Amino acid sequence: MEHAGFLNRSLAFMVDSVIFAVLSVLLNIPVIWLVLEYPDYSFLGWLYWLHHPILIVFCWIQWQATPGKILFKMKVMDADTGDPASFGQYVGRYFTLGLSFMCFGLGVLWVAVDSRKQGWHDTIVNTMVVQES
Repeated sequence: MEHAGFLNRSLAFMVDSVIFAVLSVLLNIPVIWLVLEYPDYSFLGWLYWLHHPILIVFCWIQWQATPGKILFKMKVMDADTGDPASFGQYVGRYFTLGLSFMCFGLGVLWVAVDSRKQGWHDTIVNTMVVQES
């Protein structure tokens, strides 16, 4: 298996963005309705904010990939062993991906120049994205 490159990872991210945007709307309609209709259930508003990380981490745990990565035949792995990453690595990867984007996207663009094709978020949690043949 080889390291997945910047172009394929970017295309997978675009596919995921569309899929998860649609899912977000569909999943949040009942939550928003419930909170607006029944203010006593406003504590459920936290679902609005947590659905995205839960969906992404679930995909990584279940398939080692999001739908876009599945489409482009990529998997997220532990960088040392090549085994599936741990739950902690997946959660850490999700939140450090945000940091990679917040630094003017440099942490994500780093994939294009790194010899192991790791973004900063991958390096921090010791993961890699591999391209399956």
